[in-house]
Amino acid sequence: MVVFSCIRQVLSPGARGTMMAVCKKPMHLSVIKPWQLYAVRYMSSGGKRTMVIVPSKYMWNHFKNDLHFFFLIGLIPLGLLILYCNIFIGNAQLADIPEGYEPKNWEYYKHPIERWFARYVYETPQKSYEKYMHVLYVEKEKAKWRMFEKRVKKVMQEKQDYKGWYYIPVDTQYMKTTKTPSVPYR
Repeated sequence: MVVFSCIRQVLSPGARGTMMAVCKKPMHLSVIKPWQLYAVRYMSSGGKRTMVIVPSKYMWNHFKNDLHFFFLIGLIPLGLLILYCNIFIGNAQLADIPEGYEPKNWEYYKHPIERWFARYVYETPQKSYEKYMHVLYVEKEKAKWRMFEKRVKKVMQEKQDYKGWYYIPVDTQYMKTTKTPSVPYR
């Protein structure tokens, strides 16, 4: 019995191909049973078919579950929040500014969600302006020091009375002791 089941597995693709070649017409396809088109795993010593081997759908099901989960967790509450803001709070209305009152930077936005982002997430315009001014100051200082260094090098080249920026004096004490004399000792 074991020999026949081993032969069946070896001959299965060829037999299936032969059967499909013979039954190309649609009226003969009813001869082939659906379980004959796939590799079949038999259990219980050649009993009836118990498991059809098909490609796994695990990743597809996992993707659908994740998509559904994140849709429910993210988009639905966000949509409800936007709906609530549009229905109950609404857009801001233009009005005159009272005397002596200086509006905050987030009060210039029309929609309540934009106002919330401007207040808690985005930088204030004053802060971003100060950061930009600092960057300009640093670049101006670098340019000033580059011009100064260029001028110093030019003067050093003209006068040629200075050793240079990167001159490191060498201690000659050890050179004298390790130097081989040009005239050997007698």
